[in-house]
Amino acid sequence: MQLRWSDTRPSFYAGIRILFMALMPLIIFGNVLYSQESGGRPSMQSAIKVFNNGQYEQAYEQFQELLSIYPKDPLYKYYCGVCLVKLEKDPEEAVNLLKESAETSGAIKPVPSDVWFWLGRAQQLCGMFEEAILSYNRFTELAGKKTAREMDVPAFIKQSTDREGKIVAELRKNDLSESDMPAANDEKTELKNSVNGGSGIVNELSDTSEKEYAPVEVDSMLSELLMEKSTDKAENVQPEPKKDYAIILAAPKEPVKKTESKIPVFSQFEIIEKPDFKSNYSIPINPDVPKGLVYRVQIAIFRNPVPPSYFKGLFPVQGFRNEGSDLTIYYAGIFRKASDASSALLKVRSLGFKDAFIVALMDGKQVSMDKAAILEKEWSSKPLFETSRQEVVERDTVPPTLVFRVEINRSLKPLPKEQVEEMKKLASGKQFDVLVNEKKENIYLMGVFLSFESASEYANLLIRNGYRDARVTAYLGVKEIPVELARKLFEEY
Repeated sequence: MQLRWSDTRPSFYAGIRILFMALMPLIIFGNVLYSQESGGRPSMQSAIKVFNNGQYEQAYEQFQELLSIYPKDPLYKYYCGVCLVKLEKDPEEAVNLLKESAETSGAIKPVPSDVWFWLGRAQQLCGMFEEAILSYNRFTELAGKKTAREMDVPAFIKQSTDREGKIVAELRKNDLSESDMPAANDEKTELKNSVNGGSGIVNELSDTSEKEYAPVEVDSMLSELLMEKSTDKAENVQPEPKKDYAIILAAPKEPVKKTESKIPVFSQFEIIEKPDFKSNYSIPINPDVPKGLVYRVQIAIFRNPVPPSYFKGLFPVQGFRNEGSDLTIYYAGIFRKASDASSALLKVRSLGFKDAFIVALMDGKQVSMDKAAILEKEWSSKPLFETSRQEVVERDTVPPTLVFRVEINRSLKPLPKEQVEEMKKLASGKQFDVLVNEKKENIYLMGVFLSFESASEYANLLIRNGYRDARVTAYLGVKEIPVELARKLFEEY
């Protein structure tokens, strides 16, 4: 029987199909090997793999090649910038890459929120310290304070405030010749530098085991004079059977130094839970406003004056009245960014102001939200104003004088300038200080008292005048200690 082609065609095609399916994995595997091992185009997966392994030089080369193919991809810019920061190499290029990545994030694809952290590191390496602080603060807002602490953001902010961390030269430790390396017998110098973060500055700590507490009788409002007394004078003073004295360990070689740092403020808004307005307090009308673009939350329009209590603790609230008009527009808060104003709007409406809405103002004149979005690119990085705070430095030189003080307030964020000025006026000659502790809390202290009773009386006076958070605290030098421990020390010495 003779077979025709039509009778064998189906089985022939089936065989070809089976052979093709069998060879397909080999073809794909060969292409992968060629692309990754034979100098072909790198893949996102291979680049991230070497990045995660800490091979930043190799990772940078692969991401650079990917970026040459996809020049607008913010994720490739992110990884290139991070690699440069990790390598401490070409920080200017790292700033450009990370800044472009942060600004275009979400438009094409999202990038990790820590892009602001790495941008801050790159700016710090370049010596752009003010910009670095802004980036670190932006990262803290997005990631939260806990994550920021885990990544040592407060330490980097402190370094930037002190204008430290700039790369002086491209020379690296592994590029030094043997003649440039520290001598082997110079271990003490290396140890001192390592303890002080490489600054080469060593604080001389007094040996407290050889010192004794010496009671010194002083006036309660002049305890600062204790810092000027020498150790010999303090030891020669005989103790008297009085409790009204300060305890001082040793006089320092240098006086206490305080540094005032400027903190940029980009938004001002809060809700005071228990507002305590004085009888003569009124909402400011037509106050001075920062230059440029600002967003505000419009609450209401009234013809007659409105008592501050109407606004349920919103701060700041300001009224604006056009010339020749008897209508006053009341706004809450002031912001450089629309996103911050939107967050505040939700809180304002939750208090019952359902008709509140956001307005944009440019140099005091209202503009559309579309135009404001364009102007925001210029003004979002310019602070509304700067507030200052004092930080105690060279703490090891502060004599551990034991005193009681009255704490008026304690907050993570610096209080508005108006509130601080009011506290200073209230002090009326008494010592007033703003300290920042290890937790970055701002502590507002008033007066210096050498007995718990006198400090307690003053704290009660402040409470009766509306400062309900006032309380007695105790300090040994600049270190806060439990009040009960301080009272016991006074009793024993």
